Amino acid sequence: MAVSFSTIGYVFDITGLFWLAKHYHRLGATLAEQTQHLMTIGVAHMMLMNHQFYLATWILHWQMGSGARRQVAKVVTCMCGMHHRVDGACPGV
Repeated sequence: MAVSFSTIGYVFDITGLFWLAKHYHRLGATLAEQTQHLMTIGVAHMMLMNHQFYLATWILHWQMGSGARRQVAKVVTCMCGMHHRVDGACPGV
């Protein structure tokens, strides 16, 4: 049963439903530890580790994307129709 919950968590990870995957991974790891079966504990924690990897990778890409969006927001079109940074002077004036 523990491995089944962990597998369901993995499916939610690869589909991007991290909040739902977290629930199933924690449930799988808790049940695995209750069984005291080493292979079950190993598989459940390995899948929980994969969840943490997907989550960290997703967060990394989100942070990188946020930084890029902030950079784009600093670029404006001045009166001459040219694009420049907000902190720069309009080169066409």
